[in-house]
Amino acid sequence: MKFLAKIRIIIKKSFVLKSLVISLFAFLLSYGLYHGLNKYLYYFGIDTSNLSYLQQYYENINSTTTIDNRSNDIIILSVNDSTNRDSIAVALDTIFNYKPKVVGIDFFFSSNILDNDSLLKDRIQKHADSIVLAQVYGGDGDIERGIFDKDSLLTFGLIHSYNDIRFPYKDNGYYNFAYEIAKKYNPTLFDNEKLLDNFVINYSNINFHHIDILGYKNASKEEKEYKDEIIDNNVRNKIVLIGPYDDVFDIHPTQFVIEKKRMLSGIKFHAYAINSLIHPEIAMKELSIESCGNMLIFWGFCFIYSLFFVLFTDENIKHRKWFAPLTTWPSSIILVIIAAIILACGFYLMKYFKIIPDVTPLFISIFVINTLSDLLSRFFILKK
Repeated sequence: MKFLAKIRIIIKKSFVLKSLVISLFAFLLSYGLYHGLNKYLYYFGIDTSNLSYLQQYYENINSTTTIDNRSNDIIILSVNDSTNRDSIAVALDTIFNYKPKVVGIDFFFSSNILDNDSLLKDRIQKHADSIVLAQVYGGDGDIERGIFDKDSLLTFGLIHSYNDIRFPYKDNGYYNFAYEIAKKYNPTLFDNEKLLDNFVINYSNINFHHIDILGYKNASKEEKEYKDEIIDNNVRNKIVLIGPYDDVFDIHPTQFVIEKKRMLSGIKFHAYAINSLIHPEIAMKELSIESCGNMLIFWGFCFIYSLFFVLFTDENIKHRKWFAPLTTWPSSIILVIIAAIILACGFYLMKYFKIIPDVTPLFISIFVINTLSDLLSRFFILKK
């Protein structure tokens, strides 16, 4: 008991030590509540998926459209009609004359169309080393069969939803379409697939250059010369994505505000994913709640909040002259402002360090500290 009394005296003399004790208490309790009540935290307005925090981040930074020079690695050639396969075949011939590094074709070529596919097959097989074709799940949950299934020399990439925060690079053994394109572009990328476990696509606004090549086969000589010049200036050694650009049937809702809206074409989803993959320095990384990095960031934020909490609740400090001006404001308002500032710091971690911390424990800690203020006052000697 004497030992505990000495500890209480030491803590009483330092508001920093009081803050340290409170932050550790809230830290441990919040992790216990998170794991014990994970399924029920939603009813208290706490988003355990961390999605709402990331949504607010993109709403802030994507309010205006910016152009990122890295988009120069990717060009989109828009074709909104995949049934006109001869036109796609002729366009491929023209594109490969200008030596692109990789061509991703964002169309699934089903075998139920009665057109003659010999020209398209010939052109794709001719450039098989540099082409990635799309594959999709069928209604039965298995990979749907198309006209190129029996060609083992071709590379396929799975097209599916980007609704998860983390990049879905692999599903049931099938690699993502964007991932396969990025690997062809730079084979040394992500030799260790574990690096992709926390990989998050960066959806900061990018203006991808695109050219409409619809009807290329039947275009006039002047139109072909014009388009050829544009392709020549933008395709060499780059990634070319061919697919629908503004087709109403390929526009999908997004979880985030991207380019001032919450709708994006499928081919642009791939473009954003590829851009993050080939430029890992701009890609984002989600810190799991159990990671040491997230614990350190969260406890740091919790400690800062605890400092201000002690300043506004410890009678020994509130009566000091240097602190008197701040006491004219209600402590509850000041603490709300402090909490908002701390949460805003998480935005800067995402913007400048490309780190997505899990802020759920911080919300719980702030709730714990404020809800149990009387208990904390009694146990940690916050009152005079």
